[in-house]
Amino acid sequence: MMNVMINDDLLTLKEAVRQYKQEERAVSNSYDWYRKQAGKSGKVWMGDINISTVKQNGIWHVSRNDFSRAINSHRGSIRCVKQVTEDYENGIIHGQDGDTIKTEWGGYKIHKEFRFAWIGEAAQALEQEPIKLELLEEALVA
Repeated sequence: MMNVMINDDLLTLKEAVRQYKQEERAVSNSYDWYRKQAGKSGKVWMGDINISTVKQNGIWHVSRNDFSRAINSHRGSIRCVKQVTEDYENGIIHGQDGDTIKTEWGGYKIHKEFRFAWIGEAAQALEQEPIKLELLEEALVA
């Protein structure tokens, strides 16, 4: 069953990509990449949210609400990384054994009572590991 959305609820994929690219620290691909992903799976990733797409009159669209949710999630992640960085500088360490924590300058990985911290390009090597921000998000909400 295909989702039918009212046009006012839609944002063109091209506009969504343009707006997303303007966000602080947004890692974005070309519009063509997003268009191809929409064609393959009917969804595109923006930040850590997988947004459903719909093609109307030959143009790909996303739900404005889904796009807003993705932008808000991205901004929340940025706030968390900033907070983790500030906490680290103040001697507060987040995470448990095995967790990888991302900071503004790189990140750190917890291993028992030790932590391995890296700066800059070394962070790219660990980029494929999941980043544990859930604990901090819960702490900030409480």
